[in-house]
Amino acid sequence: MKNSKNEITRQTRRIIWSGICLAVFWWFFESATHVFIFHQGNLMTQVLSPRVHELWMRMVVVVLLMGFAFYARGVVIQRYKAGEKIRRAHAELNQIFNTAADGMRIIDKNFNMLRINQTFLKMSGLSEKETQGKKCFQVFPGPDCHTSECPLSRIMAGEKRIEHDIEKTRKDGRKIPCILTAMPFKNTQGELIGIVEDFKDITTRKLAEQALRKTNNELNDFVRIVSHDLKTPIFIIQGFSSKLQKKYSDRLDDKGREYIDRIIESAQRMDLLVTDLLALSRSEHLKYSFKNVSSYEVLDKVISSLGDRIREKRIEIIMPRDLPEICADRPRIYRVFENLIVNAIKYMGHPRHPRIEIGYEDLENFHRFFVRDNGIGIDPKHHREIFKMFKRVNDSPESKGSGLGLTIVEKVILAHGGKVWVESEKGKGATFYFTLPKEINR
Repeated sequence: MKNSKNEITRQTRRIIWSGICLAVFWWFFESATHVFIFHQGNLMTQVLSPRVHELWMRMVVVVLLMGFAFYARGVVIQRYKAGEKIRRAHAELNQIFNTAADGMRIIDKNFNMLRINQTFLKMSGLSEKETQGKKCFQVFPGPDCHTSECPLSRIMAGEKRIEHDIEKTRKDGRKIPCILTAMPFKNTQGELIGIVEDFKDITTRKLAEQALRKTNNELNDFVRIVSHDLKTPIFIIQGFSSKLQKKYSDRLDDKGREYIDRIIESAQRMDLLVTDLLALSRSEHLKYSFKNVSSYEVLDKVISSLGDRIREKRIEIIMPRDLPEICADRPRIYRVFENLIVNAIKYMGHPRHPRIEIGYEDLENFHRFFVRDNGIGIDPKHHREIFKMFKRVNDSPESKGSGLGLTIVEKVILAHGGKVWVESEKGKGATFYFTLPKEINR
């Protein structure tokens, strides 16, 4: 930088001195012309004391020459400043390119690597010298090399952006999981001359996902084992307490009968909790089998199975017959509808005309279902909490449950690629919505 400033100072001085020298030369040349061509006076007189009109003409030329010299000096300085900006911008871009957290390389149409950054060298395990003169498929290759999935081929075919997970191979043979992003690389005229590839190393993320998957599998196995082991003692408690209630009820006082009722009720609640824990475990562990299913038939069976509870509370069910065919895992989508309707029954309260409405809206890429009731409603501050495990916002005797029903609903809907939410106010009923994509990657 200092050398550049010294050089520009020398150049500007040379320009100014050139202007001065030209002015002096012109002055002497004009004087000599008058003396030796027009024979007007002697040389010293013409140089030191010319006539007024001669002085005026010479000064005009001298001013023009000096003005041109200063103008040229300004042009040189401006070019120097512009060059400095370009050099500074280039240095900054070069620094950004080389210090980027992702590996990057620029490839031309012939698979030649025009430029690579330091992160790319570290990811590939190569030195800069080892990459010189190499094709891109010879350095940090992957399974898409020499195939129709080659990013360069796809960009040349007209794609604007490519992004996908891929494994690349280092020099030592180790596989590196990456997120590859490829985009067109164009010159200043907008002509496509190659591509820019960005490699984000996701090794840490993959290891974390594997560890999380292993932990989840272990937890699911634990839940299944414990739940199955708990089923037997719960069954025994239910059986003996029922026998005790039937055979010895008349020998017990009111307090004793109350204790038995509490035992039976607690055993039933424990049985429900174990059943829902198993269902939650299966919703995450077992593979989903997506098939075309009639949502009307599923709902009709759900309502039939809940008929006694619906009639007991005299609930009016409103459901259209023109519900769509959906792509879903039938047992699990059955559980979704069942849990939402059971939830509506439990939190119905005592309205004058209890009602549950099931509806559907056709969106562009999704089916959207809703289950609406005119029950006690949910305070907006609890709208997200109710989908958490064991979270219940009402502990009245009529609303007892495991606290897992809506958790199961959310996990099943997410596994289908949709989402679930609630719209409600306290005392004004609740509407649960969920979406299902019309096309699912099976």
